[in-house]
Amino acid sequence: MLLKNIFIDAVSLHFSSQNNPAELVKYLAEISAYQGIEKSQLSGSVEIAPLSGKGHDDSELSKTAAHVLYIHSELPGFRTISIDGGNNASVVQQLAQAVSQADEYFHRLGKKNIAPEIIARQMQFSFSVGSDYFL
Repeated sequence: MLLKNIFIDAVSLHFSSQNNPAELVKYLAEISAYQGIEKSQLSGSVEIAPLSGKGHDDSELSKTAAHVLYIHSELPGFRTISIDGGNNASVVQQLAQAVSQADEYFHRLGKKNIAPEIIARQMQFSFSVGSDYFL
């Protein structure tokens, strides 16, 4: 069992799922039920990033929209949309890239009738940090 002896309500769990994140969410829901933990007490992410790489087509975005809504309803403390500011870029470039990606998610998932509040709640941002950022 992957999470044996892990207090899933005490740590934030983060997964990258390129296949079917719904299976992972179902697994987490089963573990929480087995441990007697409310699903609302779990936090973390099941990272999906369809706008990075192959996910620009409509069928991929439709799957993403379904995953976002499912994970939002099943694990409200989890985020699904991963926005990466990029590597080897300045702070300003990373922020610009992240804002641009976020805008694209609002635009495309909004067309799939997902409310902006849900989209915003599902976003998780990550940025590269180097020693020169602290000078």
